[in-house]
Amino acid sequence: DLAWEQLMVMWDRRDAYGKCPSSMNDREIRYTVSNPPVQGWALRRMWDENPAMMTVPRMLEAYEYLAKWSDWLCNHRTWPGELLPFYTHGFDSGWDNSTIFDDGVPIVTPDQPAYLILQLEVLADLADALNMQAGAASWRSRRDAMLAELLATLWKGGRFVGVRKPSGEVVQCESLLTCMPIVLGRRLPADVRAALVARIREHLTPWGLATEKPSSGLYEDNGYWRGPIWAPSTMLIVTGLLDIGQDELAGTIVRAFCRMCAEHGFYENFDAKTGAGCWDT
Repeated sequence: DLAWEQLMVMWDRRDAYGKCPSSMNDREIRYTVSNPPVQGWALRRMWDENPAMMTVPRMLEAYEYLAKWSDWLCNHRTWPGELLPFYTHGFDSGWDNSTIFDDGVPIVTPDQPAYLILQLEVLADLADALNMQAGAASWRSRRDAMLAELLATLWKGGRFVGVRKPSGEVVQCESLLTCMPIVLGRRLPADVRAALVARIREHLTPWGLATEKPSSGLYEDNGYWRGPIWAPSTMLIVTGLLDIGQDELAGTIVRAFCRMCAEHGFYENFDAKTGAGCWDT
């Protein structure tokens, strides 16, 4: 019940277009940031771990939530005539000052479409469970089209890149953000999976996954998303690695992160080279 409320709480404060707030507390509710669509990824994990929690009323509520949230992104955060959503600010991604944003916005990055693909897929599964066959077929068609577009547009030279709008300029960087499509796991072609695994290994330190490759000239020990290790990016990547059978690498990352917390305490993020906490206990 607590997990369900945590997932659905933002939906309680949606606007007329299906946009949910980016944050809220006892003083304010903020709508100025969009945030990436990780809700589908989260619901899939909850559903797999505890199928009994997915009652028909919950399925109906989740279906409406994820459908309107996905449509909001596709209608209000895509360039005219295009499929992939863009970010208008680093805050939209959660990776506030990632190096992928150094050259400006709006920018299409590979993480957001990957999460949206998973969300469209879970919508199709919800539609199946609710006997909405036409809806299920439509969501799967949209999923397949977005996956094809992600690979066609953002996979270049054996790596994922960003594309700035409206210029179409290709943006390369050494941010771990460009590895986040690993969450798609087995849905990715084998060569893409292998290249992503190799790049993820380049971010691995004794404490876990640095958010900027340690050898990058833009790496900063206490640089927020320009080096430090974070829990969300770690967990998302681990789930993708497990999905493609990279159990040893996933286990190495998990043990490193847990050892870091055991030795240094719990923080918003951690120095990737020393394991020491950086921001916010």
